[in-house]
Amino acid sequence: VGLESKRPQLQEYRSTWIDKYSSIWTTKKDPFLRRYASGNPPLFKFDADISRYDEVANNAEKEDTLTPIEFLMLDSSSIKFSVIEHCSVWRTKFTSLLFERALKDMIDVQNYLANVKKDLSK
Repeated sequence: VGLESKRPQLQEYRSTWIDKYSSIWTTKKDPFLRRYASGNPPLFKFDADISRYDEVANNAEKEDTLTPIEFLMLDSSSIKFSVIEHCSVWRTKFTSLLFERALKDMIDVQNYLANVKKDLSK
């Protein structure tokens, strides 16, 4: 009896976090973002992906922190914090990538305008 009888409820509790959120911490961020950047995604894709991590963080925040199962009290505060922190890292990495892309585009425009100015002054 004891804890063995609570196995299904404990598995369900575990699944709440693993099934919903494990991709947030198991996906290797830098290799993923290199592949993402190489695909040259449109700006709306950046917005959707950044918003996705906001939504995941909000959903994690809404999960119950304390879950009673009979005589046990399961505390999710550590995993909740970790999921939210990983989402923050993802958002930062996406926005940094977007900034780098915008900076490169602005430098390209600046160089183009400098060349046009030089050609016009001939």
